[in-house]
Amino acid sequence: MKRLVVAFVAGLSLLVLSCQRKDALEGFKEPIKSLKGSWKIIKLLRNGEDMTSRVDFSKFRIVFTDSTFETQDKAPFIVDSVGQWRFDDPQYPVSLFFKERGADTELEPKFKYLIVGGVRSMILDFSPGCVKNTYQYTLVPASDLAK
Repeated sequence: MKRLVVAFVAGLSLLVLSCQRKDALEGFKEPIKSLKGSWKIIKLLRNGEDMTSRVDFSKFRIVFTDSTFETQDKAPFIVDSVGQWRFDDPQYPVSLFFKERGADTELEPKFKYLIVGGVRSMILDFSPGCVKNTYQYTLVPASDLAK
């Protein structure tokens, strides 16, 4: 009988605790993601081959505000001037869109937004016209490079 009471109390405790956990998550709202700031290219793959050491990216930056971007210095990148950017969903972004000033269409690279080792990064995959050549850029905030 004593074992039955202990089992009942343990089961009731688990039930109560599981309900409390659900209640604690009900008010949670995923934060809006931001690219705001200056980003630097740290890795370039072309058709899967690492090309990072073959291109000087030391001066290249892409600077994002809440809705605009501007590139600094030239590099073989998806955009090379100024324009607008946006996410498909600011809380759960799956797609990133670029529209250069004066352009009629938006560019949509494949996009991943990651946090690895406490450092934000984004990976952009695109083909600049020839579908046989694909480029994958890994960028991190320029301020995170000092860490």
